[in-house]
Amino acid sequence: MVTNGDQCYSLSVRNAFLEQLQTIRVDYENLMNEQRKMTADGKRHNKFSCRDSSTELPIPLCVRFMVCMKSGDIHQELTESRLFDPTKVPSGSTYCQTRNKIPLQSLQNLFQWSSNTYYWNTKPAGTLDFTIFGVDGSEISYPANEDEPDNYIKTRSAIKARNVIHVNACVDTDRMFIVDVICQNGHDKDERSAHYEFIKRKAMRIPNLDQRKFLLFTTDRGYEAWNLPVVASVYGVSYLCRIKAEDSNGILSGIKNLLPISRNSFDWNITITLTRDSSKKGREGYHYLNPNVFCEFVTPEKDYTITIRVTKIRISDSITEYLFSNLDKSIYSKECLKKLYFRRWPCETTFSFLKYPLCLSSPHGSSCEPVLKELWCRLTMFNIVSTIVYHDSDIVEKKENTGRKYDYTRDFSSSISDVRVFLLSDEEYDLDQVIRRQLRPIREKKPTERNKNPRKQPCFGHRG
Repeated sequence: MVTNGDQCYSLSVRNAFLEQLQTIRVDYENLMNEQRKMTADGKRHNKFSCRDSSTELPIPLCVRFMVCMKSGDIHQELTESRLFDPTKVPSGSTYCQTRNKIPLQSLQNLFQWSSNTYYWNTKPAGTLDFTIFGVDGSEISYPANEDEPDNYIKTRSAIKARNVIHVNACVDTDRMFIVDVICQNGHDKDERSAHYEFIKRKAMRIPNLDQRKFLLFTTDRGYEAWNLPVVASVYGVSYLCRIKAEDSNGILSGIKNLLPISRNSFDWNITITLTRDSSKKGREGYHYLNPNVFCEFVTPEKDYTITIRVTKIRISDSITEYLFSNLDKSIYSKECLKKLYFRRWPCETTFSFLKYPLCLSSPHGSSCEPVLKELWCRLTMFNIVSTIVYHDSDIVEKKENTGRKYDYTRDFSSSISDVRVFLLSDEEYDLDQVIRRQLRPIREKKPTERNKNPRKQPCFGHRG
């Protein structure tokens, strides 16, 4: 037990979370008041008051349950949550009715609260100067619904048709924290525009231009474009992108003649002027952009000069990778670029945690809005788990101190279930001590082949 005078960090996070849930009830009451102020004849009515007794499921309690949900049957999860008296457990339809009353913007604000409250007040765990952001996207699928054409993905087999929401996330990889999210319709997927928006949002929060260069955005091959170095130059941030080889259809294919003759391994700075003026096409030092190539700061009347760094790194005897950046060659060597890009990996595992331990791969909703509500709740849950697990700076147990074969760190996946039970409970105990016992070994440079299994269609018959 924990006394009130010595409250642990996890208890303070839970109390702040429960206080924030009350604002969602206020948002709902304000929304209903606005809708019922005026009638059809223009007369004002008395102020409307939301009554949770009619639904038997208070809105704050419903959101608390949504944040901690898994992917099972709704009634079974309501029963196992222990939030209700066993004789008064709400039905699945009661839950769905209450969920539909909650404004989507309120759940989005809940995620923004978690990001603003617990991200900017934490200290980065990395030792380098950069704050490294990993940007990536993934799809959240839910049952096929032809009434939503923007999200409906049609296939040859009607059985395999599905609806898709594309989620773009900006993750601080050192802190394992989701700092920003942009959701797009399945047919309006544009990961590059989301990446540029992340850069603008983060840069505008730091007015000091000298400090912006320590914001490093790392991306994979799908994000390579000529607009990336232009946007990074305009807003003064750093970027590191893995790109395609020069013999493919990537951006290197258009500047082969500017690369060094020795192609085994190189680290090369290139200064080039991007133009849309066709009269300058083929001139030395210019690269012509077709009208269909998006580059927001390059117009037919205005060119833009950039300096890019192209690095070819040999991973093994048969594997080479190309990196595209604006980092200073005299300060950051090729080995340093490899280490910086390797630190992007937590961005990939973030989506793995969201889809499987946090159960976003099988949402309960059958339309866009309920799925988005679940999405914002799980994103909030992820940040709460992250701030509890990684709030200590000393989270790695060195093998020199323990006598073990590997260094050990806290197991994020196992901690999710512990935090889920903690948020659903009203008991006061030190969750930090429980999480400190959940450890996993750090195995670096472990060669493992990717196990590609065919994706199976989930069954949604038991969902509400």
